[in-house]
Amino acid sequence: MKMSRLAIIIVCALAIAGCSKPAHPAEHARDIFQSESAEAVAAAACNGDTETLQELIAGGADFDAPGRHGVTPLIWALTCDGLQF
Repeated sequence: MKMSRLAIIIVCALAIAGCSKPAHPAEHARDIFQSESAEAVAAAACNGDTETLQELIAGGADFDAPGRHGVTPLIWALTCDGLQF
């Protein structure tokens, strides 16, 4: 299974971003994303689970699907488990 260069970059960015944690989480991924695949991408990124991220992306998961407030899993990965609005 060959991954595109963009997919590899995204996986690496999500894994790195997954290391940050907010001081006071407000809303959780399950409250933000209606798409199960988008929620799974966000959760894997927050956990730094690159293997699952690779599987999700290879399986066609929509890593750029907007949730509430226009938040995408890529934006979510910058805060991991909480955005305050």
